[in-house]
Amino acid sequence: MMKMRKTLAVFLLLLGYFLAILTVYFLGYEFSIKPFALGIVGIIIALIIQFPLQLLVIFLRDKLNLGTLLVSIGLGFSAGFSQELVKYLFLHGKEVSTGIMFGLGIGFFEVLYAIPVVFYEEQLPEHMKKLVEKNSWLGAWERYFGTLFHIATSAILTYAGLGVLVLFMLLHGLVDSLAEMHNLGESKKALFLGEVLLSILSVLLILSL
Repeated sequence: MMKMRKTLAVFLLLLGYFLAILTVYFLGYEFSIKPFALGIVGIIIALIIQFPLQLLVIFLRDKLNLGTLLVSIGLGFSAGFSQELVKYLFLHGKEVSTGIMFGLGIGFFEVLYAIPVVFYEEQLPEHMKKLVEKNSWLGAWERYFGTLFHIATSAILTYAGLGVLVLFMLLHGLVDSLAEMHNLGESKKALFLGEVLLSILSVLLILSL
């Protein structure tokens, strides 16, 4: 039973990503391996920048006894800063189609990153374990709109300036901060708000292309 449930959860993660691929196809963009692979490299570099920043936040939490809200903001905006900066540095001045494939590459990496969480859910905090167990459909939702967000922001940053970069850092940071508020503080309201915000932003940004 548990094996079947985990298999379903992984299927839903992959389904969300596949729907993002279909969206790109219906937008009229063809697959290109080079910028796709570059997106995978880009997110790895972003994580190399992001993780030390997040470790610093954890260090400050322990030293200064920071509350969940401040820690969530610190962790979330570390991700927003690192990932959007790397997109800008890799993509500014490139073709929009390159940005589309770059974002698709990021989404692919994030799906691979999420799958082990499903298989090792027993080691998660209880509230996150329940989320994986009882709301596996959320994986498809989050992977679809999360990938769309990366696709849209990557595409827009091929031609947008520093002001838009800062805006994307803030929006990305806000979405991730809400997710961290759930991860750290068990706030279902924050999780709901974060997913709704992510979906709205993703659709609006995709429609702006």
